Amino acid sequence: MKATELRIGNFISLDGLSKPIKVSIIDTTETSTDTKYKPIKLTEEWLLKFGFKKHPNDIPTYAKSFGNSEYAFCIYQYADSSFYAQIIGKKIMLNSVHQLQNLYFAIAGEELTQGGNK
Repeated sequence: MKATELRIGNFISLDGLSKPIKVSIIDTTETSTDTKYKPIKLTEEWLLKFGFKKHPNDIPTYAKSFGNSEYAFCIYQYADSSFYAQIIGKKIMLNSVHQLQNLYFAIAGEELTQGGNK
């Protein structure tokens, strides 16, 4: 995993620890892959922790409103249990928790935290 993929507040895994850690400092001068730090696989459990609600559609959909709007940020699930967001007609694969956190921040302008935001 490269430091440039991360933002402060992202959840990642660290070799030797059983619980995820929250990034608090990023050394952006380190651009090579650091084998101690691992992405956390995105799962339904993580989506629910972040306050997404599951909607029973033909394609499993997880939605979350943001800000003061009623617009929803939607995540879709393929049959193989991988996830993606569809933005302006483009499917963006989301394999890890930090990717979801970064995309959500870029679109909603707020942090995606455990327990939901509001």
